[in-house]
Amino acid sequence: MTDPRPVCTEKTQDIIKTLRSNVQVEAALELAVKQQEKRIADQIILTETPAPPFHEEERAKVLLGMFKQYGLTDVIGRRKGTGNGPTLVVGAHIDTVFPAGTDCKVHRDGDVYSAPGISDDAAGLASMLQVIRCLNENNIETVGDIVFVGTLGEEGNGDL
Repeated sequence: MTDPRPVCTEKTQDIIKTLRSNVQVEAALELAVKQQEKRIADQIILTETPAPPFHEEERAKVLLGMFKQYGLTDVIGRRKGTGNGPTLVVGAHIDTVFPAGTDCKVHRDGDVYSAPGISDDAAGLASMLQVIRCLNENNIETVGDIVFVGTLGEEGNGDL
């Protein structure tokens, strides 16, 4: 059986160890686990908000409203750092491939949720929100800015 963990360089493993030794970072990771139901609820809201090709405005508005709850002001939301650190961009796409009128209602069977687009990319959008929430609720300040972006049109070569 292969090890399911991602392969990391020794330098990356050292960075992870350093981050995990920070009490605030460890608390944020614990919070992410505790708030799994909130992440799923966000994912359901985003999944059930239509975003057919070239008509992503409704989902963009919903995402913007969610960003605003956490202090970001637009769908390219910048969370300011404290200094001159590097800028990190975290993105997930808001568009779907489903035509207008597609029933995107989420159905639950036990702990399995299904709907068109629930993992493409409502999961990424909900995870971005979870990262913002965990940073904010644990008062984690980064040196560099983090830019959270709702993208679209990623399917074609060079479309972003």
